[in-house]
Amino acid sequence: MSKIIRYFITIFKGGLAFFICLCILSIFIIGYSYPSIHTENNSGSTDWKLADNQLRTNMVEGFSWIKVDSNGFNNEFIENNIDNLIMGSSHMEGYNVNHHENVTYLLNQKDVGYTYNIGISGHTIYCCAKNLEYALEEYRPDRYVIIETDTVNLHTTDMKSVMKGTYLNPGSSIDRGLKRKLKIYLPAVPMLYNQIKIWRGGDSSADLDDGSSMIGYKNTLNKFIERIANICQEHNVKCLIFYHPKTEINRAGEIIKYDEDYAKLFRECCMSNGIDFIDMTEIFNELYNDRHILAHGFTNTAVGTGHLNKYGHKAIAEAIADFIKNDRTVREE
Repeated sequence: MSKIIRYFITIFKGGLAFFICLCILSIFIIGYSYPSIHTENNSGSTDWKLADNQLRTNMVEGFSWIKVDSNGFNNEFIENNIDNLIMGSSHMEGYNVNHHENVTYLLNQKDVGYTYNIGISGHTIYCCAKNLEYALEEYRPDRYVIIETDTVNLHTTDMKSVMKGTYLNPGSSIDRGLKRKLKIYLPAVPMLYNQIKIWRGGDSSADLDDGSSMIGYKNTLNKFIERIANICQEHNVKCLIFYHPKTEINRAGEIIKYDEDYAKLFRECCMSNGIDFIDMTEIFNELYNDRHILAHGFTNTAVGTGHLNKYGHKAIAEAIADFIKNDRTVREE
């Protein structure tokens, strides 16, 4: 047998061994961290959604086994008449906690009407604002549209592009062709690819206010919030935006404070445009100071970082429920 033939046999054996390893790893991943499959959402209420009725497993950041509903969102059940619609990012998609621990499920255990969740990964407040009109036309909530944001220090360029109708979501894309098939049948491949991207480091982001003066920033923010308010007014629904800040702690064991001035400015713009605003900062601080519990982070991740944990979801659900109940009582009086 020539050296060339032996060389190709060695390569073939190595490739076959590698493929078998990927298959074994993929079987393990199905139970450990099965990736989400993003599909088109032709209604425009979100840029994409999850594959209908797919199983989501997660043991990487938190622990959860979730079956997505028939619309491609994380809801325990679907009702025809929606009282409150939740829009937001992966925090509201809630794949880090089990069904009965997320904001939507908890709200549906309280006397605030039926709440439906279309939160999906990569959908920041810019995406929610861009998709708001389509979401209200599709789901027609009777009482509230509730928008989640984990920042109040926004990019002026992104706010302007939303108002111009030119905003493009920089997050995940729709899974098509080979990418979709790999996620379904050989999930080890996209997971390894994502891990390599993490090792190489993410892209650095620009300053959130893009160097604008505070006066210019406030004017842009006010117009951005006004656009949201006008769309809600046209659809005869109230808007509630809630902000959940990071809950990282310093070496002294104190929660690090973020964007207090921006939060104050954000609240002022909401109030001046008739939008309700909940800032979870003090509630999260009390949770930590009184019970030494942080609203973000899990036992299998860094302390206080990443997505909302079950304590964060519970605190937010209670704050929203209390607000809606109080608002309803005031209007009835």
